Amino acid sequence: MKKLYIFLTTLCIAISCSYAQQNPETLGITLSGNLASGSLIKPADSLEVYFFKEYDHRIFERPAIYKIPIINGAFDLRIDTKQKGYLLILNLYIRTFYTNLFLVNPGDNLQLKGMGARKFNFTGRGSAAMNYQMAAGRILYAPEYKFREDMNDTLKIAYLRNKERMQINTCLDSLRLLKNQLSERHYEELRRLTIFAIKSIGFFDMSSFADTNDPQYKKALAIETARRLSIEQNQPEQEKRKNTEVFTYLFYLTEMNKTLLTLRYGTSKFPFEAGYDLIISKYNSSLRDKLLLQYFGMNKQSPTVPLYLPKALSLVKHKGSKTSLQQMADARLPGNLVYPFSFQDTLGKVTRISDLKGRVVLIDSWFVGCINCSILKKQMKPVIEHFKTNPNVVFLSLNVDQDKQRFIKGVNSGEYTAPESMNLYTNGMGTEHPMLKYYQYNGYPNLLLIDKQGKLISANPPRPVEKRRVNELIELITNNL
Repeated sequence: MKKLYIFLTTLCIAISCSYAQQNPETLGITLSGNLASGSLIKPADSLEVYFFKEYDHRIFERPAIYKIPIINGAFDLRIDTKQKGYLLILNLYIRTFYTNLFLVNPGDNLQLKGMGARKFNFTGRGSAAMNYQMAAGRILYAPEYKFREDMNDTLKIAYLRNKERMQINTCLDSLRLLKNQLSERHYEELRRLTIFAIKSIGFFDMSSFADTNDPQYKKALAIETARRLSIEQNQPEQEKRKNTEVFTYLFYLTEMNKTLLTLRYGTSKFPFEAGYDLIISKYNSSLRDKLLLQYFGMNKQSPTVPLYLPKALSLVKHKGSKTSLQQMADARLPGNLVYPFSFQDTLGKVTRISDLKGRVVLIDSWFVGCINCSILKKQMKPVIEHFKTNPNVVFLSLNVDQDKQRFIKGVNSGEYTAPESMNLYTNGMGTEHPMLKYYQYNGYPNLLLIDKQGKLISANPPRPVEKRRVNELIELITNNL
């Protein structure tokens, strides 16, 4: 522990490039650098960078994606933005306080030097904050903080609480050394991001045992959860408002609320309305609105979501949260017109939604290598068999791979689509196709059921994982013929 603190203190003192106060005329973020052999996790001729204006677990906002060529180890990127955001740099051995996500500001002019696996350093304007965020990541994942699996269950809570406290103190001691190099706003945001990232990770380690059958551990966890929630609920309103601006605080509260309900219902699969009612009763103003947004996003596949979306929209006042909830409502409320798609088949022939009018359409989406997509194909067999002679039902199998040859190979393999299916793909746009963004697909496979007028029946129809669900899907299709 002492050695780690000395290392971090030395690192922070050694950072020579101070953070400049932002000039209103200075816009954009520049990221360039040079990567030595071994810096990349997998060999590649380009670097992929995501830029989020806001970060909400990639539930709603789709980031701007940049694929930067790497030429002789060098790369260069400019992002035009007038506001702060978060950079996610893929395929590098980098850890920050939250995966490999960096808080960045307009005016940052960053140079990244990769000296091999897990050896990176930033220089240039904004580099002090970037190096701190990497240092915080090393603290969170340092070997001396490794979880002890052999510890008695009830002692795990005390151990993890102590670990959390040490990590926060070590990180904030390092951050204080940079205080004169950062704007007050930037310093405060980094401080809050750090504190609640560590708390949310620490509490997650505790709450991952919430489904245990050990009554002593459940009792200890319930006491700890109540203690933590009480601390946050009794914070002054001004402090709550400031905390609400950082996504790690929202994650922390969400994890605690989830644990509270898991303990109450004896399962992590508690009713959707229980979580909704808890947020409504315990929180107010923008904090309530943001927690509702996150809760809907994390449970968007729940069949209850369409019932509660109108209620939430009538209640939420925070502009960003209301906009995102409205987007979800547009995409998921039955009776709304579906996205006006047009996709190509293996021969390049285009099929539009208007071409399918007068028929009920069930769309499944998949990609080559997706195990669950292959499983869904097998589960769909009795449904397809039931309607195979009915010309008014179309099974549309949508591939989301970017490469057309990969799509064709997947179709020919027979692993992902049935002979009766109409096989289309997203026209070389991969998962960035506007329709996939519209329905907020973050994982695969997905099902989408459309009526004869091109209106949504369900954005989450029954998945035929068992006979009862097979019959439910067949009945839903039949009722709309």
